[in-house]
Amino acid sequence: MRDSPVIQEFIAEGEALGMRKAARESVREVLEIRFGLEALSEFEEALDRTNNLETLRALHKSALQARRISQCRKALASL
Repeated sequence: MRDSPVIQEFIAEGEALGMRKAARESVREVLEIRFGLEALSEFEEALDRTNNLETLRALHKSALQARRISQCRKALASL
């Protein structure tokens, strides 16, 4: 049954969804720790709209490296 192409597609889709969810949570966590809840709330809607895993990973890296919240805003705008 697991060998079914349809089942494999569902599994892959679920894994991708989980990876995107984890990436969003990672970005949220870094923003909250580094810049506070107010800064995080500024990014919530954009994070929820972002479905591209590579974009979420890039935002995570930007949040880790940013010295100021304005750098995170700029990174989000450029993606």
